[in-house]
Amino acid sequence: MVFPRTIAVLSAAAACLVLGGAAACSSVEHAPAVGTVAVTTPRARVPLGGPLDLTYRFERTGEPIDGDYTVFVHIVNADGQVIWTDDHAPATPTSAWQPGTPVEYTRTIFLPPGALHPGDVGIEVGLYRDGERLPLDAPAAGPAGTRAYRVAEIQLAPETENIFLIYQTGWYADEFAADAPGRSWKWTEKSATIAFRHPHADAELFVEVAGQPAAFPDGPQQVTILGASGEALATFPVESTTPTLYRVPVSNDAMGTADLTELRFVVDRTFVPAQAGIGQDTRELGVQVFTVYLGVR
Repeated sequence: MVFPRTIAVLSAAAACLVLGGAAACSSVEHAPAVGTVAVTTPRARVPLGGPLDLTYRFERTGEPIDGDYTVFVHIVNADGQVIWTDDHAPATPTSAWQPGTPVEYTRTIFLPPGALHPGDVGIEVGLYRDGERLPLDAPAAGPAGTRAYRVAEIQLAPETENIFLIYQTGWYADEFAADAPGRSWKWTEKSATIAFRHPHADAELFVEVAGQPAAFPDGPQQVTILGASGEALATFPVESTTPTLYRVPVSNDAMGTADLTELRFVVDRTFVPAQAGIGQDTRELGVQVFTVYLGVR
């Protein structure tokens, strides 16, 4: 899950456009590339609120990279405005990149319907640290001198194309992070149910969960996802206070035959924070759920 950020410092490459125009950018653009970048995505059309899988592939081709840089990921609209970001550290620190050894990894982000709108967008990627961006070789460049490389084009579809989920029994009210606008979660009870109209197709369930491992010294909680008839579809541990994303295949048969069907989340153990020495909350809690999304495969 990602949140928009205000970019307070221009990179040296971007600043050249402001301070010196295109001519001043020529030396920036002609600097030797430190490596290559490419990004692929399995879907060219993603409904708002849905998951976007991006597979990054970097490979160093030049001199060793001095220090560790951050990957910036900008979703830009038709006017070139940055409307969403997913800056992150690469899977391998840039200082450890070796020639001939690609660094490849996949990240999944969810596109918030409240912040974005349907339409065509581009994805631009680069590397930065302390206001400096590194030159890369890529299939296409972004705006001249910015060292932002256009790696993909996707279409954002209306939120109405999603499967609408109804949170039924077993869910506490939404909670929000004071320091991260738009970040919310729900705690479950021991068992919690979601209902939805049967898509009559195989689907995939995305579940992003966290917990309080300190409350379970004998081992992590286990969460089991149950299909419409009660069969277990998947079981996974809750091992961190940091959200972890799980993906669960849900076959057409597992959703039963009724037009309005359901899936159930069951935890093997619950806890009361006040009794476990974790705050003053006296509710009996299961797990902390940040994202639930069901999409047709």
